[in-house]
Amino acid sequence: MKKNIKFSIIIVSLNTKNDFLKTVNSILSQEYRNFEIIVVDGKSKDGTIKEIKKRKRFFKKIIIERDKGIYDAMNKGVKNIKKDWVIFLNSGDIFYNSKNFKKTNLIIKKNAMSDLIVGKNIINYKFKYLSNFDKINKNTFGSVFSHQSVFFKSKLFSRKKFDIKFKIAADFEMFKYLISKNKKYFYSNEVFSISKIAGLSDKNRF
Repeated sequence: MKKNIKFSIIIVSLNTKNDFLKTVNSILSQEYRNFEIIVVDGKSKDGTIKEIKKRKRFFKKIIIERDKGIYDAMNKGVKNIKKDWVIFLNSGDIFYNSKNFKKTNLIIKKNAMSDLIVGKNIINYKFKYLSNFDKINKNTFGSVFSHQSVFFKSKLFSRKKFDIKFKIAADFEMFKYLISKNKKYFYSNEVFSISKIAGLSDKNRF
């Protein structure tokens, strides 16, 4: 039987105390427990850091320092991942339900040759709706899924990080790069995440 997957979750935060707590609680509610949490905070001034320190026992790594944007923060987290697969959450993003890791573990084990697992994401705005969801290819020129719903094989980041010159689309640039390198995407109909549209952490950094 194939081994169970180990996950890294990178949370990026900046002056988003209440949203940060929602994200952490969502992770800690997962039934599947084989994961580590890495927190990257851009020197919040609203009490977020106090909440991070109160919960430090849950975090494998805490990084509190100024950054050059949300993707720079994500890159700082990537340097510290120790597990097989990684997912990135902004403060306020939550998992769809408590079974997401359990389901993703099974999906990965059944699709061992895949490099990325792409699920669906719900946008939480004035009303909830499914975000764009389509397969990406070399001719794709617009976002077709959300990074909050993508599990990456961790070793993908050993040669490339998010390009921070793309202030609002470094994740899309990364997806296109991985296509150019013939990395394998597996598309699941499972809803992985619920995200806030233009979350405060995003706005602050952008």
